[in-house]
Amino acid sequence: MNELYDESYFRSYIDEANDPLYAKRVRMYRQEIARIEKHVTGGAVLDVGCGTGGFLSLFDGTYCKYGTEVSQFARERARERGIDFDWDRNRVEQFDLV
Repeated sequence: MNELYDESYFRSYIDEANDPLYAKRVRMYRQEIARIEKHVTGGAVLDVGCGTGGFLSLFDGTYCKYGTEVSQFARERARERGIDFDWDRNRVEQFDLV
């Protein structure tokens, strides 16, 4: 499965790509975060299938950011953005937002 989600798949998810879809995606992410923050402000957030971490990276420093991702390429990019993949899979109650 990893080979299905390589660098070419995530091209428009990476800022350096200069893809107009990237800017559109960031606007959408910011709108979603604004809706979320009406209910949750800070804590631990888990993004299942976090890709390159673009969504999580837009949460401010009051959040601990965790992810899951099948693509090794995307996980590496997400780690560069400060996304943590090491968490206790047996304790979902550790998250304030999933």
